[in-house]
Amino acid sequence: SFAGALPPLLRQDTIDDHDAACVACLCHHLDVSSMMRLLAAVMLERQVLIICPRLGALTECMLGVLLLLRPFQYHSVFLPVLPRQLRQLLDAPVPFLVGMQRGRGASKGGGR
Repeated sequence: SFAGALPPLLRQDTIDDHDAACVACLCHHLDVSSMMRLLAAVMLERQVLIICPRLGALTECMLGVLLLLRPFQYHSVFLPVLPRQLRQLLDAPVPFLVGMQRGRGASKGGGR
């Protein structure tokens, strides 16, 4: 079937343990209000920057956002971890969903 040809992240009929862990990580780090604002911003194709001190949690949360968008798919710029030397990409006038590790060029103030 066509669904079997899709990568696991895009299959809507399957949620494995890794998918569940990604969504759980996102739920652990954000309250309901923040989660709703995050999903609204992504759905409205805004510039979204997620900053987290732990690299593992950052990547899981970034994947969790994509999973919560189902059945929709994100078609703008998606960078789970933006390297410090490429942070000027945040000035691009396009929608994006970008993760950045605190201590790797991210500042505490000035969220998008």
